[in-house]
Amino acid sequence: MPRIKKHNKEQMKAQLREMLSLVSADSPLPAKEIADRLNVIDTYDLSQPLLRAIMTEMLRDGFPLGASSAGFYMLTTQEEAEDYVARLNKHIAGTRKRIEYVGRLVWE
Repeated sequence: MPRIKKHNKEQMKAQLREMLSLVSADSPLPAKEIADRLNVIDTYDLSQPLLRAIMTEMLRDGFPLGASSAGFYMLTTQEEAEDYVARLNKHIAGTRKRIEYVGRLVWE
């Protein structure tokens, strides 16, 4: 992951908070558009891990960040947050099942 200076990272988080405050779960902001607006290098290998790291920090800091396959948005209600947590738990359960199935494979 590319290293950026703390003040740049903080500036990016502030810009991202502002961007996400303007969108909803019904019209999320795609990761590519976020990367373009933040002038992050436009390659999957560099922009995605950087944006994920910034978003993880925002969540840790208490920003109500939601995501879907269509993009990112700000959670605005308790119901939205609960629905998002339910989707995350469903994803985790599916991943655990796949891990279980792969763990049972026998290679000859």
